[in-house]
Amino acid sequence: MAVTYPFVSDMLSANTSVDSNVLEIGCGPKQYRPYVRGRYRSLDLPTAPSAIEPPDYICGAEAIPVKDDEFDLVFGVAVFLFIKDVDRAFSECRRVLKPGGQLLLFDYPAHVAQRNNDADRDGIVRRLWNYGALRSKLETVGFTNVIDRSDIVDRYDRPSWKGRAVKIAKAIFGVPSRRYWLVVSAQK
Repeated sequence: MAVTYPFVSDMLSANTSVDSNVLEIGCGPKQYRPYVRGRYRSLDLPTAPSAIEPPDYICGAEAIPVKDDEFDLVFGVAVFLFIKDVDRAFSECRRVLKPGGQLLLFDYPAHVAQRNNDADRDGIVRRLWNYGALRSKLETVGFTNVIDRSDIVDRYDRPSWKGRAVKIAKAIFGVPSRRYWLVVSAQK
């Protein structure tokens, strides 16, 4: 069974309405479909190992086969860091969004992706980025109002008493927190 992250499902519920037209990039088994209010469409590669039922669009995000200004919201969970031509994929996401539409991106920050790159032997290389690098890429293809929303993950973090003690100590000594998710929204 696919993992569903509560911060993703809550953001989708909060950012969609019954009138929304939504596209998920890298949908896998479509575990977020129940949290999208409105019309849900899915996109994934034909080789996607976790797809239980075929996506609506079987292709890469670099060439989305829909007309311009089709969707109110486009989102992807742990997917954009794998896309080879991510600049083209971001351009396509912007193209298919309606004016004022929103891109929600949930990805791993550099320190997590690097750890995964080091541990995996499958030859898959993950993009190493932080909010600044991601913001620059999104703004380059024309997105505006690019916002780091990674702090939403903290609301769902329930560390042990040791974890809380470490978090408090880091705050006291001014050590920055290292989140395990990079959550960014951007607007067309």
